[in-house]
Amino acid sequence: PDDPASPWILAPPPVVAALRAMQRAGEPLGRHPGLRVRRGVMTGANAQLVLVRAEPKLGGLCRIEAEGYRATRRSGGSGRAAGRFRAHVETAGVRPLVRGAEIDAFRYGTERYTIWCHRPDGGHAHPPPRLRRYLARHREALEGRPGWRPGMPLGALFRLSPETLAPKVAWHDLSDTLRAVALPARVPFDGADVELVPLNTVYFVPVPRPDDGVLLAGLLNSLPVRTFARAMAERAKDARFRFFAWTVSCLPLPAGWRDGTAAAEIAAISRQAHDRGGIAPGQQARLDAAAAALFGLADAHVSALAEFDRWLRGCP
Repeated sequence: PDDPASPWILAPPPVVAALRAMQRAGEPLGRHPGLRVRRGVMTGANAQLVLVRAEPKLGGLCRIEAEGYRATRRSGGSGRAAGRFRAHVETAGVRPLVRGAEIDAFRYGTERYTIWCHRPDGGHAHPPPRLRRYLARHREALEGRPGWRPGMPLGALFRLSPETLAPKVAWHDLSDTLRAVALPARVPFDGADVELVPLNTVYFVPVPRPDDGVLLAGLLNSLPVRTFARAMAERAKDARFRFFAWTVSCLPLPAGWRDGTAAAEIAAISRQAHDRGGIAPGQQARLDAAAAALFGLADAHVSALAEFDRWLRGCP
């Protein structure tokens, strides 16, 4: 309230009173140590580095098809030209990819893959021979990417750091409401646990422990926090909002948000919802009540938030 650079809160007075009570409960998320909002990796060359197909084969190999194959065929290109985007490469040079469109509340998908020329800490690594030959086909495009420098592997991803590969809470920036999910650092692929890579359409907060991610995802998916986010988020068409990094960084996070009965309740509900890939209405009501308790909201505050939520959703 005392920061002239802060975003406007657009809501009726009773709702604003509830949101101010939430702000009094704790600092904005972005001011909590270690909870800096980030974005996923940039490829600079989705046609060559984002894979629509990655089929593991015998001998540690993987049959890949990059996005450029279908784009070339759709534009009338020859089979030979399109074939440059298909190859058999080492499975060690492929990683599952998660995009913003594949994120929903308490669940995510990995329908795409990416070329991987990195170490587990995100540093550069030399690609194995077959992958190196595939990348060499596209040398001009890959070396022409903004941000590429001599000495980098041709398939290097940009904006990759150890935090990118840590446990995290992620959300899609364009949605009707805030929809968050806890993402693991590693997922199974061809019999091994490998890095899960978020694309740049994913916003996320790295967390020190997976349990923190489950708890924070539950809190972000609660009625009080979702309503706060929509009250200041940039509007988009079709009754949607843009949940940018600054938006989520401004969301209040109660002091001691990891501790107490309400936090334990949120974590338990969130874990069940993650296991099931969604949340039932009754469990959502319990989650909302626990989040309200964590913020110390009065019944009048909760009623005002619920009424505003119905209005935002276009419900009578």
